[in-house]
Amino acid sequence: MVTLYCAVVGVAGSAFPVDIDETLSVGHLKKAIAEDQKYDFAASELQLFLAKTEGGAWLKSKDLLRMRKGEIPNEVESRYMKEELEDPTDKISTILPSETPDGAIHVLVVVPGGASTSENKRKRKRMEDEDAPDAWIKAIKDEQDTVLPSTCEDVKDHLQRALHVKIPVNDRLFQIMSTKNSTGELSSMLDKLFEPEPRETLSDITAAVLREVIDPLGSGSESATEDTYHHLWDSVIAMLLRLVTDGNFRRNTNASSSTGAYRPDLCFYGMNSNVCVFRGEEKASGELDVPVKELHEKLTWRYDDAPYVFGYAAVGLLVCLVAIRKDEKTGSGAKAEKIETYNLGSLKGRLSFFLALLNLSTLFQPVVDLIQPLGIPEYITIKRSNGVQIEFAEDCVVKTYPQSMPSDDIIRNLRELHRLMKKHSVPNVVELKKTNMKEKYVSSR
Repeated sequence: MVTLYCAVVGVAGSAFPVDIDETLSVGHLKKAIAEDQKYDFAASELQLFLAKTEGGAWLKSKDLLRMRKGEIPNEVESRYMKEELEDPTDKISTILPSETPDGAIHVLVVVPGGASTSENKRKRKRMEDEDAPDAWIKAIKDEQDTVLPSTCEDVKDHLQRALHVKIPVNDRLFQIMSTKNSTGELSSMLDKLFEPEPRETLSDITAAVLREVIDPLGSGSESATEDTYHHLWDSVIAMLLRLVTDGNFRRNTNASSSTGAYRPDLCFYGMNSNVCVFRGEEKASGELDVPVKELHEKLTWRYDDAPYVFGYAAVGLLVCLVAIRKDEKTGSGAKAEKIETYNLGSLKGRLSFFLALLNLSTLFQPVVDLIQPLGIPEYITIKRSNGVQIEFAEDCVVKTYPQSMPSDDIIRNLRELHRLMKKHSVPNVVELKKTNMKEKYVSSR
């Protein structure tokens, strides 16, 4: 048995050993090489050459490595391909000398054009996948971190990572970003997010996402209402997260939000889950601390197995990402820790937020997986045939009236009725907790 060191011509990588009985033939050697390299073509199609010059000098392994590194021209390899092992019946013992120098390569292998190993096929398939128009979306969906960042600083570092599969851009969007990057302040962010060269076309999905980030129609002003910002917030937050996680979102709901009758402006749920892993509070104007406080002050902590859930507080074009944790002082309450604040009014701010949200989404499923199923819903909703909606929360019942009903009169009558019952100490009567003429609802417990 002898060990022959072989190298494939023109292919990166060091030599590989093949153990073969020296009484076997060149044909057997080809078969052994094909099996070792997992080629998917007939072994007879291989060409083998003794790796030595006409003068008898053997190719050294260290020289082969230098060729692969570009330190020596690859053309040098051809000097060691003067003697082809053409006859498949020739014995190994007759074509190899009894002794060769240490560190020598014995056989150079030429693979037929177009052929490849199964490993090369896998690499090519991976490259084709990464070249697909929406490969970046699939890559984010497939990436689920098993070790969660422990501190807010760790989460912040996670949000600033470069994407594993970069996002393609077309000529128009590439030109917009290049024009706004005259000072180079966007270069680092562009490198983390996008392919280095523009493509002629983009898929409709990728184009729609990037248009909202790079070249939005614009929204908001000093006199803008909260509703004015909904398109912006939904397009760069809720719709984006739904695209890259297969989760879902609801607006103005307390479904599985652990907030009783209080309704966060937005709840985002993990795929096939009733866990609100990401919630939002929004204002048209004012101090950012106001929606940050709303994210946690009404929350009953029900996620003991997870270190945190996530949220965002938005005031106009300012958006702050937060980690919501259990408040150890109260035991059942929660607290919010700010991660980072972004200004969606600038391209730099939108790109930074875009990258952060894509990276944050990879933490959603690992967080959800740590949380025990919440079991039955926290409340049920009944919709009457007359349009009245009744919601059962953990500490109250909320009844909402449709616009078609004389709700103002109904609410006033209820107020008066409860006032009279309280005045006369009527037993076993529910308490009218809150009424709202604008939103057309009453809350009782």
